[in-house]
Amino acid sequence: MTDSETKTYVVHLYREVRVSFYGIRATSDEDAASRARLLRTDRGEISHSDTTDFCALVDSEDDDDLTASRVITFEDGRLRDVAPKLMDALLDIKLLAQKHADNGFDPYYLLEEIEQKALATLAKAKGGAQ
Repeated sequence: MTDSETKTYVVHLYREVRVSFYGIRATSDEDAASRARLLRTDRGEISHSDTTDFCALVDSEDDDDLTASRVITFEDGRLRDVAPKLMDALLDIKLLAQKHADNGFDPYYLLEEIEQKALATLAKAKGGAQ
């Protein structure tokens, strides 16, 4: 690839990192965690190991009005986004099973359908659908 074939970009990476705050005085561990949440990230010590990248906002440097900005969601971001949907699905499954059990039906016949729906949801998240 030659320089004439490339563009210059500004990439804003959304990453989960471990930030350690030392010396927080608090009445309990929950209080300490709450106090740490109020602190600016640059007041802590950032660990650069074991980070997780969720997504990136990519802008072309020559795109002054930001109309060509694009969000690229990575697998970990897609999996994080699908978690609430899976929790809702599990609650629906529980309610459906209870309904069928109350009517004298065996809810276990639903397991194959439930498994297929859960696997399809995970496959969509892992496959890159944005």
